[in-house]
Amino acid sequence: MYVITNDDIFGSNVLYLRTNRGISQECLAKTLGITSYQLQLIEQGYLRDIDAELLEKICTFFSVSHQSILRYDLTQNK
Repeated sequence: MYVITNDDIFGSNVLYLRTNRGISQECLAKTLGITSYQLQLIEQGYLRDIDAELLEKICTFFSVSHQSILRYDLTQNK
């Protein structure tokens, strides 16, 4: 099953959460079981069809809800 994301919000949220915690793309990608290139595409908003399992891994890793990461601009909570 795939989740269609609002690419701007989801990608920027993943980027924000990753950089805010000082985690490299390579480290997060390895943890999530994807390539650094795939993570880069997600963060830049080019990859919109996100596997539900990957979404779950991202949310669990960052301790955020699906709703928060998909719908709200987390960068505004600085």
